[in-house]
Amino acid sequence: MRLYVSPFLVALVTTLLVPISAGAQESADCVGVYDSNGTRVARAGVGSKAPANDLDAVKIFLADSGLVALLVVTKDTLEGHSALYFTGENCTGDAYMVRATIHPEAHLVGTDVWYPDTTATAAPLNPGSWRNDGTGVCSNSVGALAAAVPAFNFTIPTFTPPFHLAPEACFTPADPDPEQIINGCIRSNGTIKIVEDPVSCSSRETPISWLVIN
Repeated sequence: MRLYVSPFLVALVTTLLVPISAGAQESADCVGVYDSNGTRVARAGVGSKAPANDLDAVKIFLADSGLVALLVVTKDTLEGHSALYFTGENCTGDAYMVRATIHPEAHLVGTDVWYPDTTATAAPLNPGSWRNDGTGVCSNSVGALAAAVPAFNFTIPTFTPPFHLAPEACFTPADPDPEQIINGCIRSNGTIKIVEDPVSCSSRETPISWLVIN
């Protein structure tokens, strides 16, 4: 069976594929957070209010061992807003965090990040001590927790504020399976011939490829 494409359709497709002027306005579909040295921190998430009601704060999500740590970035700070609880006194022993929301923010002191294991079942805990996220001060005066989960720890690089936003590519798509691609050449009369490689099209033919979606 011969596949026929109208010359008008070919002309229309050609018209639609004409690139837009480089000076045209475009949306920033994805945005990254960068420090003052141009080092990328993370992709910027949905805008959010920090506990201090800072309207200029954005969320970032850092992945570790298949789980996610949520931090907040302002112009001058990288912050976490969750306390960290320990089974022993003086902030020793196993670490836990309160699991009160779908994903509480991480605990950050310096470059050390603790985040909750949100795959674990929350359970009551009688901690021996706790550490304030904002000050890093440890205290042995702490009450019982109704819903706590284990906390994991990892270290991030040292970033230098002030932070700023910049547009970036959303993702790099994986190369398609060659068996899912059909190549062809559009002749001057609008008909298409199927070929193995578009380079075999003549100078008077227009190469074209289709991606087969299962």
